[in-house]
Formats: sequence, structure tokens, C-alpha cells
Amino acid sequence: MNGLAEAVSSFALTRWVSRKSRAEFEHWQAAALRRFLDRDLPRAPFYGKAPARLADLPVTDKALLMRRFEDFNIHRLTAAEAWAALARDGRAGSLTVGASTGTSGNRGLFVISEAEKYRWLGAILAKAAPDLLWRGMRVAVILPQSTGLYDSARKSRLIKLAFFDLTLGPEHWREALEAFDPTVIIAPPKMLRYFATDGFRLTPKRIFSAAETLDPVDRPVIEGFFRLPLDQIYMATEGLFAVTCRQGGLHLAEDSVFFEFEPAGEGLVTPLVTAFRRQTQIMARYRMNDLLRLSDQPCRCGSPLRCVD
Repeated sequence: MNGLAEAVSSFALTRWVSRKSRAEFEHWQAAALRRFLDRDLPRAPFYGKAPARLADLPVTDKALLMRRFEDFNIHRLTAAEAWAALARDGRAGSLTVGASTGTSGNRGLFVISEAEKYRWLGAILAKAAPDLLWRGMRVAVILPQSTGLYDSARKSRLIKLAFFDLTLGPEHWREALEAFDPTVIIAPPKMLRYFATDGFRLTPKRIFSAAETLDPVDRPVIEGFFRLPLDQIYMATEGLFAVTCRQGGLHLAEDSVFFEFEPAGEGLVTPLVTAFRRQTQIMARYRMNDLLRLSDQPCRCGSPLRCVD
């Protein structure tokens, strides 16, 4: 399947799954997870064979992943090779290498294939802005570094994507951003607040907070300036984890990630994630260092995917 076909297929699957009942969705998810455990997981040297149950696998974390990076990806790419690729152009043969921004204090690596890149693009478009896709989207991504994840969008006729490097500071690219006139902006909330307080000439149709925790005091300032609801994209090195729907519910990406939850006290949980649509770098029962509060109410949008408060 070529890149665009992969993106369209992923877009369609993501939309189709969102219309299921919770019981139907869980049946579909269980089958997808089982397929991943039987077919994809054993290809990573760390595992080598399919488990009888997911719960039979050990819990992993970033320290273990970085220490034994080559054992978690099917191409045996070492962490040293991945860092070297990242310092060049982020390419290791046909693979794309990226790293987290390091907001939690230590940077993590990821490696994905071309197919996975387009799969990610289709999923995020289906969740974030399906209604804007056919009108042509101009997406501005404002993050501390460009990652190969966004390359797939640059090759699509339906999307124009521009990356603005947060580390250079807005004075370096304000003019270019305003000239690009984005319909969708993805940026850390502090930068969105800066656009508001400094009066940037921007009129997007959707705005997404990403890459850092949204401080409640920033929301009214941002929403008041843009006259739009502020949505959220919850992403990490480990993948796409949650996106806000049009009703404002922050839905976990359970259509590509299986979540287990460890109690962390005071009604909070720590997620263990198994990314069952990833085939290059295997993430199974991976402990995040995030704390989530799960919503006990179904979302008004009707999606079967659980929400976090």
C-alpha cells in the first residue's frame, strides 16, 4: 500500500471505529490486540515469541527501552545509530527516527516506517479535523523540533503543512506564520497564549494545545483571542494517546493503543500502553510517567472511546 492509500485507509478505519457501540468496539479491539501479539510483537528480539495473554508480558519503561533500544525494534537499530540519524536528517535507511521534546526531563527515541507515518497521519486527521480535510487544510505545527512524523503530511495534496521551530523563538518566524494563514494550529499552550497577548494576525478554524500540560488559566485567554474552543492533542514519544472531539471530550486513542491502568492514589491512574498498530518499534505494557483522571461519564459525541478529565 502506498503512503496516501495507507493514510486514507487509516482515516476510514478511525472514523468507522468511532461509530461502534462500546461492546462492539471492545470486541474489535480485542481481535486487533491478539493479532498484534501473535504477528508483530514476536519480531522484536526482546520478546521473540507470542504470549498466551497480554498480562504475561513484563512491564517496560523508558529506561529499559533506551538501554536496550535495538531489542525493541525489528530492524535492530541501536540507540547510538538512532541518535546519529537524528543528528543528520532523521533518516535511517527507509526508517524515520524521532525523539521526544524532553518535557519530562529525559528524551526518548522512536523509530517508525513510512507506512506507520501515513497511518499516524490518517488517524490524527480523522480525530482532529475530519470536517476540514476536504476543503484543504493549512496546518501550522509549532514545536521544539521537527519530527519525521509530519513528513507524510507534506506530501499530501489535501494538506499544506508548515513547521515552525519553537527553539528559534517567534520573532524568527512570526511573519512567515502569518503569511501561511493556517486553518489549523498545533502548538504548546504557552505559545498560543503568546499569540493572543501579542496580537498575532491569525484566523484558524481549529486550535490544538500539544507538547505540554494546559494550565487552566491560559484557556480563557487563548479561546477569547481566537474565538474558538481550545482542543488538545496528547502525544508522546510512544505515540498518539488522546485527541479532543468537537464536544470537548479528550478521548483516549484506544483504536490504536490498548490501555491498562495502575492506581496512583486520589482517583488518578498511571497508564500502561500497548500500541497494537505499530510494527517497527514494539511498545507493549509500557509504563508512562503521566497521571490521568478517567472520566466516569460517556461523551455526548457518542464515541465508544473513553475520555480523560
